[in-house]
Amino acid sequence: FPSHDIVRQRLDRKGIIHTVSYARAKRIMQLSEYKEVMIGHDRKWLSKTTREFKNASPPRYLVSPSVTTGYDFPMEQAEVQIISKIAFPDGRTSAIKARMKNDPEYAYYVTMQEIVQASGRGMRSEEDQCEVFIVDDHWAWFSRRYRKFAPRWFTEACVNFMGPG
Repeated sequence: FPSHDIVRQRLDRKGIIHTVSYARAKRIMQLSEYKEVMIGHDRKWLSKTTREFKNASPPRYLVSPSVTTGYDFPMEQAEVQIISKIAFPDGRTSAIKARMKNDPEYAYYVTMQEIVQASGRGMRSEEDQCEVFIVDDHWAWFSRRYRKFAPRWFTEACVNFMGPG
């Protein structure tokens, strides 16, 4: 798990580790040296787990593939987020194939919107603060090539947005 240092240096707060699947969430929780401060869930227990996480005291990290949209974690509820893997849409589905036939960059637009949405879960107002770390190696090329799909406020807030090289 490439984010041990991020968690280690932020055990004074709460955060979210975004995964692209329940299998990845489970693997992160099993392999992390910080699994005792992590809380995960399966599809059935998402609402209960998010309530438990919101009410918990630091250090606590929610490990989930399911909170990139539709959930708010303002202020101290989440001051750190780690995007462990970029969620590219499945290009094998007929819907994505059809949309990409009309717009070859459609999947990349959707991917950037997912990243922006995930990043916003812990940043809910001008008074709020939340660090976001994208630890997927694909971010370097993806951010350079598809920066155009991110809102300006997002690119202006990014440090090393363009990645190495």
